[in-house]
Amino acid sequence: MTGRSAVKQLLFERPRLERFRVNGYLEEGTTTTPFLLLAMNGVDRYHVLIQAIRAASPINRAVAPAADAIVARYERKLADARVYAEAHGVDAPEIAEWTWSDEEG
Repeated sequence: MTGRSAVKQLLFERPRLERFRVNGYLEEGTTTTPFLLLAMNGVDRYHVLIQAIRAASPINRAVAPAADAIVARYERKLADARVYAEAHGVDAPEIAEWTWSDEEG
């Protein structure tokens, strides 16, 4: 039994199981950048944001109108990150040099 299936078994009897997402490590057998390793496993900041938007848009009227555009924007960011990393062997500066900020944006 994998860790992923163990978590699903713990959640099986919960109401509205669709509320839960199980993310985890998937071995690809390749050498890659830190961000792309997270992206391959769906646990990078862009995948988490996309997951949250998709989960919220059916129930949150404020999110719904912009949901498709937001998802498309961050799917492009994921694609751009992969292209950059494959071309340069490192994560793009936007990713590698990212820090928490008190500013919105």
